[in-house]
Amino acid sequence: MTDINCKAELNNIIKQYEQQLASPRRNPNEEFERLLPSCKTGGSRFQNQNFLTFFALKDLLYGMREELSLFGFESPVIFRDSILKGIEETADDVWSWLPEWNSLHELLSIIG
Repeated sequence: MTDINCKAELNNIIKQYEQQLASPRRNPNEEFERLLPSCKTGGSRFQNQNFLTFFALKDLLYGMREELSLFGFESPVIFRDSILKGIEETADDVWSWLPEWNSLHELLSIIG
């Protein structure tokens, strides 16, 4: 690539970025109302494996708060902290607990 090509592409990228900035932004309240049904029970984001794609762990823990209280946890934060403490204190190789952790461990072992 020549300097001229690089400068031309840089200008194209900047123009595209400026156009995005100039486009009207969605109203956050309207966007919330639009997405809310898909996040509720029966919604597309709420089903099966979509849970893991669309919701952060904090959201999942919050959703489990009533069930966690039945097991003696005062809050999702206390449950999370118990898990972290267990991981920190175990003599096990935690990478062996889940197949994806084991795969990552194997890849990292190969890399170096």
